[in-house]
Amino acid sequence: EEKQISLFVNDEQTYFDKGVGVHAPGKITYDIRNYTQDYSYFTAKLGVDASKKNQGGEVKFIISISKDNGNSWIELDKTKAVKSSENAISIYVPVLNADYIRISFDPNGATSYDHSVMVDAKLVDSNYVPDVTIAYPNIEHPYILSETINSRSIEENIANHKSDIFKYTFLQRIGYSTLQDFVAKNPSSKEKIDWLVQDEENLKLLIDTGEISYPNAFLSAFCSLYEAYQKLPINDNNIIYKKMMIAAAVAYSSDVLASPFTQHHNAQPMISLSVIKLWCNYLMRISFIIQMILTIIIWNITE
Repeated sequence: EEKQISLFVNDEQTYFDKGVGVHAPGKITYDIRNYTQDYSYFTAKLGVDASKKNQGGEVKFIISISKDNGNSWIELDKTKAVKSSENAISIYVPVLNADYIRISFDPNGATSYDHSVMVDAKLVDSNYVPDVTIAYPNIEHPYILSETINSRSIEENIANHKSDIFKYTFLQRIGYSTLQDFVAKNPSSKEKIDWLVQDEENLKLLIDTGEISYPNAFLSAFCSLYEAYQKLPINDNNIIYKKMMIAAAVAYSSDVLASPFTQHHNAQPMISLSVIKLWCNYLMRISFIIQMILTIIIWNITE
């Protein structure tokens, strides 16, 4: 539009002489085969042009690489949905020995003002100090996890390293940058995230629940529900309440508009949990009554 590219950086509208603009949805693929033996990381700032701050615009970014001439792709990172009025996201991803890198620009809703921008994009070596805050260091980058998992046999991973598989799947659904950004803005969430990702059973419960439509909404809901869960008495229902808490957080982050549990209906996570808990207790009572009736029937038949 014959105007200088701008993004919000540290809450200030910052202008850049060079950059790439893409109207979402779109993709950019770079051939980096001649460089990734010496330059092992790719870094950039991604966002929606700040000139659209009063007109909307919201985009998610996915960064992937290919090591087999573009035949298959490894997803390195997935950002949260970024608005034009929000700070750009800095990415720093490993690309050692990669053939191609692809940046996907995915709209999050209407696309009229989804003027995506990438600036300060460059390949750097391991001595480079990235402009990225690692607020949650207790989980490895998904690329590192992927390389570690692929270095083992399927049998070994299943027998001894399921937690790595669950952590990798978790990051695929949440996004590494999204997780780091959330913990940076909510330092008290670190202990709660630890409870989730450092326990194989908890992670499996989350993975089994299904896809997460809005990762930021999930993380926010989960942290609220975790505090309530910790106040519950430890008894035989503990695993049930744990499942309910995780399911309520995922339901809250759903993009299903008809669901009364979602953020779209201005529901609060605690209300969502209360509704699910109410139904769960009701169903458990029904189940108990049915079991008693069946026991009486079987007892009468045997008599």
